[in-house]
Amino acid sequence: MSTHRYLTALPQGNSQVSLSWRFFSTDAPDTPFHIQRRRPNDTWQQVTEAPITQSTDFQDQTLEAAEYEYRVLKNDTPSETVSVDSGKNPSNLAIEFPLQY
Repeated sequence: MSTHRYLTALPQGNSQVSLSWRFFSTDAPDTPFHIQRRRPNDTWQQVTEAPITQSTDFQDQTLEAAEYEYRVLKNDTPSETVSVDSGKNPSNLAIEFPLQY
């Protein structure tokens, strides 16, 4: 089962991808997150060596410009999966989603 964290992945040029996700009010301040990446229909590979504990964003440098899928893990529970082409021109255009209080 996945947790919907409103993960976004945006191409940044030069095979780089900018990722960001939502931090829940129920998350502890030092909640550890890991990032996983794969080519479509391939095996997930962990991108982060150490957990991310001070933010909810990550800049990834892919090996080649191509289509990738990403997800964020908290305590081995994955978020939803998002797709991005790391070879596309840089973009800051993401989808809008309502915040729930």
